Parts: sequence; C-alpha cells; structure tokens
Amino acid sequence: MEPLVLDCSVVLKWYLDEPGAVEALSLHANDRLALHAPDLLLLEFDSAICSSVRHRTLGAAAVPAIRSSVRSAGLVLHSFEGLLDGAVEIALATRKGLYDCLYLALAERIDAVLITADRRFSAGLERTALGGRVRLLAGI
Repeated sequence: MEPLVLDCSVVLKWYLDEPGAVEALSLHANDRLALHAPDLLLLEFDSAICSSVRHRTLGAAAVPAIRSSVRSAGLVLHSFEGLLDGAVEIALATRKGLYDCLYLALAERIDAVLITADRRFSAGLERTALGGRVRLLAGI
C-alpha cells in the first residue's frame, strides 16, 4: 500500500461540504493507500468541528458521530512527540507553522507525500527541497 500523509484540511472534507470533498473522499475510499497523520490531527479536527458549530455551518448534534467516525476512519496515527524535533527544524528552515510542519516531518519519516488543501502552505514550499513532498488536494 502506498503511504500518504493527510493534514486536517483534507480529513475535514470527509465530513464537511466544502470544495475538494469529492477528492478527499476518493483518497479515503482508495484501498491501495495507507493514510497517515500525526495524532495532533485529532486536536486540530475537534477544534475545527467546534468552530463549524460556532459559525453555524454544522449542527452540534452531529459532533459526537463525526468525532467517533474520524477516530475509526482507518488513519494510522503517529505520536507528535516523536516528530517534534524534525518539525521544529522544518519550521525554522521554511518559516512555516509548527503544526503544519508536523505533517511534513511525518511525510519525511515514512517517505510519503503530504496531501493538503492549504494552498498557501503548499505554495510556500514549492521552491524548497521539501516542495516535492507536498501536493495540493486540488491537483489529485
């Protein structure tokens, strides 16, 4: 199975009606892919879901089922603590956010590509040595 690292912006599209949801769901449904993420994804995911409720784009009644579903979605979760040193190095070298760099550090560790819907993050890495590790969901 081909390993891919998914960031939270992609996983959220499995549950929210957003542009790119079809592409994100196709990754989830592809049984030839092993989908990985740092365990920090769960915190980011829950934060984004709570924000969606606050902004009234998601009803609070749906939250327990969505939280349960993402936790049983088959993602291979990796401890963020083991990725932190590499992520800090990447963040300092690229001037990108540490949370985003945790996903990139995982992609480096398992020799995979990071799939993101974050155009700004992806564009900021295009001309770096790490640019080949990042692909936009929109380009899948």
